[in-house]
Amino acid sequence: MVIWMIGLSASGKSTICQTVYDLLKPIVPSLVFLEGERLRTVLGDDLRHSKSDRLKAMKRLQAMVEFLAKENIPLLTACVWTSDETLAWNRENIPEYFEVYMKVVMETVIGRDPRGIYKRALSGDVPNVVGMDIPFNEPKHPDMVVDCDSGASPTEMAMEVIRQATNLRQFLPRDRWAEFWPGTAI
Repeated sequence: MVIWMIGLSASGKSTICQTVYDLLKPIVPSLVFLEGERLRTVLGDDLRHSKSDRLKAMKRLQAMVEFLAKENIPLLTACVWTSDETLAWNRENIPEYFEVYMKVVMETVIGRDPRGIYKRALSGDVPNVVGMDIPFNEPKHPDMVVDCDSGASPTEMAMEVIRQATNLRQFLPRDRWAEFWPGTAI
């Protein structure tokens, strides 16, 4: 089971992934959270943020996810940039792939901007920012869309992701299903 979250920087994807992780890790000890920027560091931090380097980073992430998923390790993945080809490859090669689009308007992420990348991009100090000078490819056929402008809390959004990703059930003891999927028979 792979939950692959896609969204602009500051959309909330890492926060929601972390919340899903925090909710499930005590019950699913094998759960792994792979976040794009942290993975860059782990794999050598030899890539920058140009479109070509982003593609290389994405291929590395895909290879890691494919390998771990085929070992039956449940995964949460959060990444910014992707392409139609990347998502098509994911669907074809990653077992039990579940794509979540963290939809948010640009004004929201510019307002959040915890790392200051949008501010620096708007002032011309930083190139290669997805959503600014690198187009953001909105997923065309996600399994789920989370409205990050809805005002829902991270826990509410994380619970909805868990509820929609019903393939997670295989990793949870049946006596815990009702916590996440109310009305589920034990």
